[in-house]
Amino acid sequence: MLPPLRELLNRLRPPHLWWLGRPYRVTIISTASGAYLQIHHTQGTEWVQLPARAGSGDRSDDRERAAAAAALGSRGLTWTLPWQLDSHGDLTAEVTPLTRREDTR
Repeated sequence: MLPPLRELLNRLRPPHLWWLGRPYRVTIISTASGAYLQIHHTQGTEWVQLPARAGSGDRSDDRERAAAAAALGSRGLTWTLPWQLDSHGDLTAEVTPLTRREDTR
């Protein structure tokens, strides 16, 4: 059986979308079809699907935040605290590139 189209597209897409520019903000969005991580870049927006929420509530859970951290980590990013609510009531935070100690030498 063929995997869903979205999964195939995610496999074909390069891990870093350099043409979207520098990432500056991340938002966790809840929709009727699931939860998504929206990474805002200077030239566009990248959407990453997160695992389904365990309960029927609108609050994000630990699995969702862990998946968001893993998605950002795979792109060499991390969020900076504090998380805030945007005008739509979604969690949003600024992002910054991860720096390793070896990179600063």
